[in-house]
Amino acid sequence: MTGRRMGERAIVLGGGIAGLCAAHVLSRFFGEVTLVERDRYPDGPVWRRGVPHGGHAHNLFQSGLAALERLFPGVERELVAQGMRRVRMPEDVLLLTPGGWMPRFRGRHMMLAGSRALLDQVVRTRLEQAGRVRVREAAEATGLCAEDGRMTGVLVRERNAENDGWGEPARMPADLVVDATGRHSRAPKWLERLGYGTPEEIVIDSRTVYATCVFERPELHDGGWESVLIQATGDSPQAGILIPLENGRWLVSLALVGGRPAPADVEEFRAAAATLRSPVISDAVKGAEPLTPVSSYGVTENRWRRFDAMPRLPRRFVPLGDSAGYLNPSYSQGISVAVRTALALETALREERSIDEAVASLRRKAAEIFEPAWKMSVGSDLRWLGPMKLPLRSRLLGWYMQRLLEVAARDRRTALALLDALHMTGPGAALFRPLVAFAVLRGGRGDDLVPPARR
Repeated sequence: MTGRRMGERAIVLGGGIAGLCAAHVLSRFFGEVTLVERDRYPDGPVWRRGVPHGGHAHNLFQSGLAALERLFPGVERELVAQGMRRVRMPEDVLLLTPGGWMPRFRGRHMMLAGSRALLDQVVRTRLEQAGRVRVREAAEATGLCAEDGRMTGVLVRERNAENDGWGEPARMPADLVVDATGRHSRAPKWLERLGYGTPEEIVIDSRTVYATCVFERPELHDGGWESVLIQATGDSPQAGILIPLENGRWLVSLALVGGRPAPADVEEFRAAAATLRSPVISDAVKGAEPLTPVSSYGVTENRWRRFDAMPRLPRRFVPLGDSAGYLNPSYSQGISVAVRTALALETALREERSIDEAVASLRRKAAEIFEPAWKMSVGSDLRWLGPMKLPLRSRLLGWYMQRLLEVAARDRRTALALLDALHMTGPGAALFRPLVAFAVLRGGRGDDLVPPARR
């Protein structure tokens, strides 16, 4: 469906999930939309340099999947047809919280599990098939252009024919600019260069390092589960996750907290997996054939760039996805936040009278979408910051989240609230409802010895 014309030209910087979804939305409201991507896209669903964390565990949670389906009708069916798996939570998942194993009951939450590369490929193909967005690969922005307080374009350069250098930047005019270049966005520096200053950045860093290896799923495996998640504790500060991938594979990621070095090879990886709080993952891959080398990734801090709080910001400029704020990947909420924010962009353009009003509305809504995920991720990571001085509010949030994770192992209402927050399907205050707060204050643990069966 095409909306009313809001402007002639829009530019999206960055061709990851956030940029692809934003470009798709803008193509309904602008006469010409250009997506500028630094990489050359691969031919199939494989890792690319522009998504350095793409080889590690990614899940598409329920609210993110619903938003993606709204943007690309039928995409869930297509992803499943190409090998992604529907995983019901907590029914299909062995989830070991700091307080013990979460009971496996029939709930209301479902995620799609599979490779990030396949998700990117399917969404990119849908965008290309629509034929309304011009994609400039092997090109990057070097600066923003603004006049009279609003964006007027972007400076863009392209790789040369030899692919070993860059040409001179040229100006591309635009009525709206979306920055979806991700964690390493240079928008703060570009804005400072234009005289707008830089956004305040809030950073909470647990110094987590990820190590990942992909295994062939054993033919005889019948553990009665689809996925395993083992959370870390103070006594065992590393977590593990096993998710199914397309083509009969398992992806296993280990999260090592506090700057611990990642295992360098498969043998070290198996040894590290054996030190998790439960042997379930280690036992599952003990006889499995490794299909990839071990890869690692360490840019895992929580960082919120408060563009929404800047006193001055050029009109018609939208930071979206990881460019505005990103989370520790342990909680797999980044994709869902990005897709939901792109859907909010569509709503703002459809409901507001002008581009300026739509952008102002989106900035407020984007912060509302991001904040609950931020509180969950930061609240869980605060426990790893040691004796550093934190504000009382932060210390209370860290204590509350740690206690909630423990209580979720025995209290179904708390478990459902935790899953609501993880999937972002409930109100932002779901974790602080009176009955949940009472259960958290009362405390208690579950059985942390035997993985539960389905109920």
